[in-house]
Amino acid sequence: MIIKNFEQIDTSSLRRQALLIAEAGMFAIMPKEIVWRKVSYNRKSGLLEVQGKKFSIKQYRRVILVGAGKTALQAVSALHDMLGDRVSCGFVIDLTEGQLSNIECRVGTHPYPTAVNVAATDEMVKLLDGCDQEDLVIAVIGGGGSSLLCAPNELTCDEEDAIIKALVQSGASITELNTVRKHISKVKGGNLAKICYPATVIGMIFSDVPGNDLGMVASGPTVKDETTAQEAAEILRRYNVLDRCKLPSCNVVETPKDEMYFERVSNILMCSAIDAVTAMKIKAQELGLRPRVWKTDFEGEARAVGLDILATTKPGECLLAAGESTVTIVGRGSGGRNREMALSVVPSIAEDGVFIALASEGHDNGD
Repeated sequence: MIIKNFEQIDTSSLRRQALLIAEAGMFAIMPKEIVWRKVSYNRKSGLLEVQGKKFSIKQYRRVILVGAGKTALQAVSALHDMLGDRVSCGFVIDLTEGQLSNIECRVGTHPYPTAVNVAATDEMVKLLDGCDQEDLVIAVIGGGGSSLLCAPNELTCDEEDAIIKALVQSGASITELNTVRKHISKVKGGNLAKICYPATVIGMIFSDVPGNDLGMVASGPTVKDETTAQEAAEILRRYNVLDRCKLPSCNVVETPKDEMYFERVSNILMCSAIDAVTAMKIKAQELGLRPRVWKTDFEGEARAVGLDILATTKPGECLLAAGESTVTIVGRGSGGRNREMALSVVPSIAEDGVFIALASEGHDNGD
């Protein structure tokens, strides 16, 4: 069971069906399963195929595996098993502790960056800084990478932390949040690709953002950035962040725009919310239910989204949705957006209804 307390909360037939559907969605986006399903490697020919794109491993002197995010360790571990002795070295920053031969593994903090993340990111950058055109860098980028991959530009870690907290507490969207992150960082917004240049880079992107804009997943470390420093500065002004954080300035900088740094970069979407929702729909049909996909990219205040979901669900149907809500924090409390969403429907949900709100990585800013 992926849901560890399944038996404890399985108290009715309807709950069991809902939990089985949730399990199917979670299983569909497990990083190891995705790698083995969507990546293949022929040891004899040296041909690596990722989602239909082919790369000849034999032409490279070194193969370097790196990863940042809550999917990183599992995905890098699967790639390490697949590629075997062709892996020269690597570096992973995740929330989970692990050990892999010839790959350094570091445990960082989330959802806010700390000095631990900065030190780990510095180590990764040093590993990649000496790359040349005979190197192949495979970079696993996933949700949580914006915090875990942290190298502030002309800011301290505490100052970046204060900026991010101010934006989150103001209810800023993930797009606004990551736009700012890109322009105060030495590694986000395509900067990691620039550090790897002139190596060939395969960015394996595990999306956790609505709409699957690859440049927004983990703030796009390997993706050419479409946002500007001016846009980041405007977001900071909109939410009055500098005054709230008592900072005289934020020193937003422009991200790399020269196409040269991205000519040898292939960013490939490995999975998204659509994979989870598709699997849940299939499971619901197997259970004899009548599923309907509402949205795969919802955004907005968690309590409003919860009420929208409840209002749009018709009697006798199983409504499925995925996305990323936000919570504008007022006062003190515990938990996260999913608890907020679930609680919002409690006064209105029918006695014969079940509502599940869950985070795909199993955490909701609380136990």
